[in-house]
Amino acid sequence: SLMDYQDNATLLSKNMAFLSENLFGFYAGIRYFLSNRWNLYTKFSLSQSHYINFRKVNSVSSPVLSRFTVPKVYLGAEGMLYQSENWKFNINSRMLALTNLSKSLSNFEVSQGFGFFVDIATKFWISNRIWTRASVYMESLETEVSGDGYTAKQGSSTPGVAFELGM
Repeated sequence: SLMDYQDNATLLSKNMAFLSENLFGFYAGIRYFLSNRWNLYTKFSLSQSHYINFRKVNSVSSPVLSRFTVPKVYLGAEGMLYQSENWKFNINSRMLALTNLSKSLSNFEVSQGFGFFVDIATKFWISNRIWTRASVYMESLETEVSGDGYTAKQGSSTPGVAFELGM
């Protein structure tokens, strides 16, 4: 069945709602060199996502789109698909399994969920130590959310474009 929800993002914090149109995130990752074409890759992120929460007002439940920060852990492989002769340019891909850690705040809880992340990218080395990377990606995650008197499965698939600068 389809559900009509209010199209405004709110932050759950001690039953107070703050309107926002932006989602923020932070991540840090580590690569472990396996060969000149393959790396093990892990990433930890704190990222905000939208979740549907049912708020009870005068014993009537109404859905609200809520912004919630959930920690995620990614683990997988990064492989080079093409390398230029001068080693300044390559095409690579990441294939990662991911899990979010459970988190609760006030009357809302996001349980541990599982999903995947896959991307394809171009990487250009500006110097021997500095590189840029532009990618298109797809991230999918399914988790369980619960609140005042309800539990529901929530899945999300997020396509996107990313730009990175690294050393």
